[in-house]
Amino acid sequence: TLRPRVLAVVEPVATVIAQAIQRKRVESELVTALGLHATIEDRLAIIADASGALLESLELQPVLERVVGLAQKVLAADGYAVWRSDEAGTWRILLATGLSKQYQENMVAGPAGLGPLAENPVVAEDVDALPLVQNRRDLYHAEGLRSFIAFPLRIHGKHTATLTLYFRSRQQFAPEQVRIGSALANFAAAAIASAEAYEDQRRLREEAQESTRRTAFVAEASKLLATTLDYEHTLRAVAGLAIP
Repeated sequence: TLRPRVLAVVEPVATVIAQAIQRKRVESELVTALGLHATIEDRLAIIADASGALLESLELQPVLERVVGLAQKVLAADGYAVWRSDEAGTWRILLATGLSKQYQENMVAGPAGLGPLAENPVVAEDVDALPLVQNRRDLYHAEGLRSFIAFPLRIHGKHTATLTLYFRSRQQFAPEQVRIGSALANFAAAAIASAEAYEDQRRLREEAQESTRRTAFVAEASKLLATTLDYEHTLRAVAGLAIP
């Protein structure tokens, strides 16, 4: 009959067409994957190139500004913040951009109320769906925020800081975003730790110098008091010590 003959001709053609379509799909996915890989590598290269500038600064404020500026270059978001916890567990924002002053003041209790940080990023693709931040939803809504991702920063051996990115539309965070953010977080943690250590050393040095000055003042004043009984003369001499 005619039908088997038609099928005998059509089926091989259909197979060839299906294979061609599949090949095109694979080629398209490969091109996309290669482009994505190149994008990731380019952004990681930007982070690596900027790491020297991050680590060379010994002042905390410039380090924070460079961290946030670098985050803006490699990860698009609506808001950025570096959070830091003190020894008492109280969190505060060290530097933020894209977030209102009122929001920053209201969020002093912690980075989205997350409590102790783990090593992996905290991902909130929808702030309304994450139980951990139920007590912060009103604040997020007032600021117009729908998603965030917080990258923990390991400083002095503990995860006591975060680099947090905020979004005003719902997000689905891709693995490459997490990879790039985690790489940036590692450099940021090292730079912040170095800057804080330098500031601690400078403070201790200034305190030691002040203690030395006080000790010298007391010793000299005691010497003056022991050498004369003239009250007015002693006061003038001591005042001369106190005023360089």
